[in-house]
Amino acid sequence: MREAILFGPFRLHLVERVLEREGVVVPLGGRAMDVLIKLIERPGELVDRRELMASVWPNVVVEEGNLRLQVTLLRKALADGHQGARYITNVPRRGYAFVAPVSHDVESVPAEMAPENGRRLPPPPPRLVGRETLIQDLSLLLKTQRLITLVGPGGIGKTTVAAAVAHSQLPSYDGAVLFVDFGRISAKALVTSALVAALGLRVPSADPIPTLLSLLQRQRMLLVLDSCEHVIESVAEIAERIVQETPAVHILTTSREPLRVAGELIHRVESLAGPPMGVALTAAEVLDYPAGQLFVARVREARQGFELRDVDAPMVAEICRRLEGIALAIEIVAGRVEAYGIQKTGELLSTQFELLWPGRRTAIARHQTMSAAIEWSFNLLSDTERIILRRLAVFSGPFSLEAARRVVTDHLMDDRAVTEITANLVDKSLIATEVSPNGIRYRLFDTTQAYLMPKLVDSGEVGSVQERHARYWLDLLEKIDADAPRRGSEGFANFAVFLGDIRSALDWCFSATGDPRLGAALVAVAAPLLLELSFVNECYEWTKRGIAELPDSARDSLQEMKLLAGLGLSSMVSRGNTDEVQTALARGLNIAMHLREPYHALRFLGPLHLSMIRAGDFRGSLAAAKRCEDFARQTADPVARMMAHSMVGSVHHSLGNIAASQQYCEASLTEPSTLHRTQMVYLGVDHRNRALCVSARNLWVLGLGDQAIEAANFTIDEGGVVEHPVSLGVAFWTVPVYIWAGDYQRAEEAIERLLARAAKFSLQPYLAMSLGQRGGLAVRQGDPKGGVKLLEEALRIANSSGYTMIVTQYMVNLAEGLLALGRIAQALAVIDRAIVRIEASGELLHMPELLRLKGEALAQTGSDEAKKALYASLQYARSQDALAWELRAASSLARLLTSRGSRKEGTDLLAGVFSRFREGFGTVDLRTAASLLRSTSPQAGTDAAG
Repeated sequence: MREAILFGPFRLHLVERVLEREGVVVPLGGRAMDVLIKLIERPGELVDRRELMASVWPNVVVEEGNLRLQVTLLRKALADGHQGARYITNVPRRGYAFVAPVSHDVESVPAEMAPENGRRLPPPPPRLVGRETLIQDLSLLLKTQRLITLVGPGGIGKTTVAAAVAHSQLPSYDGAVLFVDFGRISAKALVTSALVAALGLRVPSADPIPTLLSLLQRQRMLLVLDSCEHVIESVAEIAERIVQETPAVHILTTSREPLRVAGELIHRVESLAGPPMGVALTAAEVLDYPAGQLFVARVREARQGFELRDVDAPMVAEICRRLEGIALAIEIVAGRVEAYGIQKTGELLSTQFELLWPGRRTAIARHQTMSAAIEWSFNLLSDTERIILRRLAVFSGPFSLEAARRVVTDHLMDDRAVTEITANLVDKSLIATEVSPNGIRYRLFDTTQAYLMPKLVDSGEVGSVQERHARYWLDLLEKIDADAPRRGSEGFANFAVFLGDIRSALDWCFSATGDPRLGAALVAVAAPLLLELSFVNECYEWTKRGIAELPDSARDSLQEMKLLAGLGLSSMVSRGNTDEVQTALARGLNIAMHLREPYHALRFLGPLHLSMIRAGDFRGSLAAAKRCEDFARQTADPVARMMAHSMVGSVHHSLGNIAASQQYCEASLTEPSTLHRTQMVYLGVDHRNRALCVSARNLWVLGLGDQAIEAANFTIDEGGVVEHPVSLGVAFWTVPVYIWAGDYQRAEEAIERLLARAAKFSLQPYLAMSLGQRGGLAVRQGDPKGGVKLLEEALRIANSSGYTMIVTQYMVNLAEGLLALGRIAQALAVIDRAIVRIEASGELLHMPELLRLKGEALAQTGSDEAKKALYASLQYARSQDALAWELRAASSLARLLTSRGSRKEGTDLLAGVFSRFREGFGTVDLRTAASLLRSTSPQAGTDAAG
């Protein structure tokens, strides 16, 4: 059968694209024929000129004069206007309409033109990747389900899957499997005739459906109806009647939206699984994922012998992620590798989606480019649906229904329409959904968003949409900010997926056409999110920009205070203790106190205290901690108490008041509080984890080695400090516990783990800290030359960045390394400089070790001052309750006294200190002391061993 449309003396054969006038073919060009078919499909209806141009010249930008020319040629061929005949009319600047009456005719086709047995199928698809299970599932479902619709966006692979299922079902239906491609017809009225023609039936009736159903009642067969979305109403009607009125005909359809008829089973075709984000994969691991397999398979078709290398695997994984597992997109991009190579292809894709990259020449028109695939769906939408969809293109990530309403709704579009049409667009596979802890979220595929953004720009409404988009995120983050003191343990976990949208909102706000004041307000409440997600440098850049754009009316306000909090903390972590840090934190604290905002005052007291410690101003940091103590007493706030205890404890540790420090740390850790991660970020640092870290160090110095190691393990592995950049310094400060204990492997693992995080976020102060710790570890492991080199570089960076809290510790390590190299004079010079620093700053924690090393150095010169220095070390350690330092001093004294003929004095001294230990006997210092005792006194050695 073939369908013809009749008007006046003309007969238009749609399938053959032939126009006849009284049996004589009328010559007509391809573009003019396209215009005629488009207009005659909607007789009597005005077709917009832009829609006509998009249909006739898909994916090509042409002038409207081209359309006028084709209409003129068409009118001439039809003799439009002669002898009163009227076929095409136009409305200036709007469009054209076909105004002549039309009718349809179904002609019989000679028997020899009928498909062989009426069962013609497309060629079997090549080896399918990632669809084997789906094909098996569909084959089983067809045994019990009469109507199945495969639904998914363009290019996802619906047709390929349907064709594979059709071939697999030939034995089950004794060859009675029919594949009908509706993508090649353009009018809803042609659906029935296309099905009749595909079956090879001769149905003389003007209404062939009753005859068709009568014939199908005697058949057992599978009908595969492909690409139904543009003729969905007609397909739905006939499919429902076939299921209801024929007992043994099963139907498998493919469409970008469901048929929505009785008995339909909807099966969504998902994207091909691809490599996860944030995981470095080898070539073999990338090929474990169907998306990676398909990409490599298509590359091999163009480049024989291609093998994916490990060096290219990360880029292929990124390409597959960017293309979101859409089979057509993967195939098209893989086809560019021969021209560009993998790396360049990935680079091009990361800057813009090349929607016009061509696919297979033999593919149907709508599958030859990704743009064509998306445009096919877009052109099927109503005007309102198109407006809403293009406005949603402003979202770069997932969005809620509330977000869609806020951004799309304006004086021309109410939120009820947005709600209903969003659901429709989900049905039509133009919007994807995902389940989140807060309900359903929506998102556009990246390819779809890339297609829609130019349309949004061309619409002239992009500015208003972007402003509503930015204001939506401002309102949402303001609610989070206001709720920070009470927020639960989930923190920002549920908001991380929105970071891309917040970034794009900020980009627009600070652009030439944006609203910088809106941007400043948005940055003020976005800064904690950026810090929580470890984007410290980004937080610094945005908050600095926000402060620069702050209007005079917002000076000394909560908004400026919040910007200063983000700027001060991010600058301190990423750039070190600069004047900028001190100025921002001090001014922010003054604003908080002036505004009587106690919770926000805490946001500055903690970082101020920490910055002073990092700068080596221990007395100033103690004053800040005492200020927090006073604040806690006045407000009875458990958060303030916890902070104050932690702050005072950390200062006392540096000052060498170890027992007092431990009491404060324990008070901080036992303080009842509902404080959670989000509040910690707002307060600038996790003071509980900081108390844990200081406690681990205290326990070691107090001689409780086993407890110290247990606390260090918890701080790094379970306390979560490694996952947050602001707390990385806390974790680094815990590493020396492993070095002191002699667990060098654990120390090395911790340093490398922390270093990787610091390098990832370009946190320069922490890179200096890691260099020093690697240097100290190298000295202990027997590589003093390498250790000294690392320590000297770490000291240079620390001094230049204002991160001086680590300087004294690294000077101790440097002196130890120089001694191991025999460079006694240099070691003594370093020790003397360090002692001067301590006397100026009050950082007495390291004084016992410096005096011990001074005694060791003097002993190598034969000086009588060696014994005096070692006894001074011993006394300092005792005054600090530093049993670990006391053991080291006693061990050095025992060796010196033994070498100078006072073995018993040295042995008794060391044995007395050793006897006070109750744990930690597996640590290096206690093992060394026990060995020394055995060598100097058999009895003492026996006691030590016991």
